[in-house]
Amino acid sequence: MHKENQVIVLNIFLHGPLGSGRNTFLQWLVQNENLLDANFLKSIEYEQKQLRAQINRYMRALKELPRTIKQNLDKLIQEQKCEEANTYFEISSYRIQELCRAYDGELNRYTKKSIKKLQASRLKTIGKDQTFSSIDIVGSIPNMIYRIHYNIGPPPNQIELNTFLSTIDGLIFIWNFQSGIEENIVIFEELLNNLPPNARVPLVIALNKVDLPHTITSADVRHLLTQARYEEKLRTTLLPDTFSQELTIFETVGTQGINIKNVIRSVVRIIVAKNRSQIQELTNLLYQEVQR
Repeated sequence: MHKENQVIVLNIFLHGPLGSGRNTFLQWLVQNENLLDANFLKSIEYEQKQLRAQINRYMRALKELPRTIKQNLDKLIQEQKCEEANTYFEISSYRIQELCRAYDGELNRYTKKSIKKLQASRLKTIGKDQTFSSIDIVGSIPNMIYRIHYNIGPPPNQIELNTFLSTIDGLIFIWNFQSGIEENIVIFEELLNNLPPNARVPLVIALNKVDLPHTITSADVRHLLTQARYEEKLRTTLLPDTFSQELTIFETVGTQGINIKNVIRSVVRIIVAKNRSQIQELTNLLYQEVQR
């Protein structure tokens, strides 16, 4: 967790075995318009300038129109042309509404165009051979972004993974519900073994592909991960839900976006609950910078 460009950044690692649906998770996040990239405004600077110019034109027109209307109405009233004044007022009111609608329409077109452009550029980066990459999304907490780190390319070596895991604030483990237990357990154990000792890293598990045929249940996974062989690690290295003190597990369908938002929200909630004092300190620093 750190301060960057007037926002607080939470670092979340999205991990799981090959074929677990990590790529689909990321694509859904990219394509969901309610989770905009934190670099949204930077990536569309040219369109911003165009919009500002358009807004300025509308605002000038709106400022000039009432004054012109008043002058013309005063003249008609002085000439006792009440019927003409009433007609002119109705036409002028419609013109103002028309300008406002045009402004709203321009803003909507700009936003949709920018979102599509942003989504297209982000989709190109997902799935490329990179050891670690990330996307930034904006959630509901003011002045905070969630940086979702992922590894789609070649698996990192132990040193890379160990170093990287020391920098994260939370974990999302995507369990491939369609594949065998052993395949998931191998990756899960690798993750546990490379986390810093006593790190207490918030963890949320997504049981993905529950819409496809499978032979186990979410209860089976919960029972497996709370066995004695993981008890010590879960108690000292990972942080379950701070309210229920149990592993947070969601059944997800990445292709349909089912429960993906809940997975993100849940891990963020646990991170925030764990780091309230640090977040408050960073928030105070942001406030002080704004006041300067």
